[in-house]
Amino acid sequence: MGLDFEVPLFAKHKACLENKTDCKVIVSSAEVVGICNDKWLTYRFLRDSGFNAPRSCLPDGLDEFVKSTPFPWIVKPRIGSTSKGIFRINNIKTLNDALENCNNPIIQEEVGDVDGEFTCGVVIASGRVLSSIPLRRKLKNGNTSVAYFSESEEVDTYIRQVAEKLRPDGPINIQLRLTTDGPMVFEINPRFSGTTPVRSSFGVNEVSILIEYLETGMLFDKPLPKVGMVIRYTVDQFVSNNDLKRLNVL
Repeated sequence: MGLDFEVPLFAKHKACLENKTDCKVIVSSAEVVGICNDKWLTYRFLRDSGFNAPRSCLPDGLDEFVKSTPFPWIVKPRIGSTSKGIFRINNIKTLNDALENCNNPIIQEEVGDVDGEFTCGVVIASGRVLSSIPLRRKLKNGNTSVAYFSESEEVDTYIRQVAEKLRPDGPINIQLRLTTDGPMVFEINPRFSGTTPVRSSFGVNEVSILIEYLETGMLFDKPLPKVGMVIRYTVDQFVSNNDLKRLNVL
């Protein structure tokens, strides 16, 4: 599944659809989808599972949050996608303005910085991690415009641990930032994400990997991502490290 609004619907009716058809509905359980789609539930899952997560609160918990958490903060809808309704908060006045203009908000500390932001793909089936790939990224209008891959054992191990604890069925997209306390997840999407074609450009075709496993019960080749960069224009373009060095980009 690839669209936010359809995922809860298919999760709810997955068993019925599979019983009445010959289709395999690739979607996580309604519980997992609920955790991912609600950023407050995502925060509680991460905290209760022992993972570092941005300190967060709902409006009724602001009094304690103000005492313990320095600015800047992020205010955003508990349920939403891309950069819609997101506010960066530096003082109480901007906080009040944001709360008035954000529907069903969650307040979080801002962690790390944009240079340490990753979009990560993990595919799980039958409780087994079939593939994982963390991509450092640059954003434009809330979407990944440039993605980079170089081996990061710390981030890759971390996203696998998060995925194994969450136990989705199929693909998830994990968004995180590197901090002095290690990686911190701030969003999980329980679906194929908009960067699925980008990951394929790096050599990790999540759709093909998942279909192969569901058809055979086996994973024949461990997908090894290519080191380099993808720039998103009208098509995705992989640039090897050798080409980047030749162009004096690295």
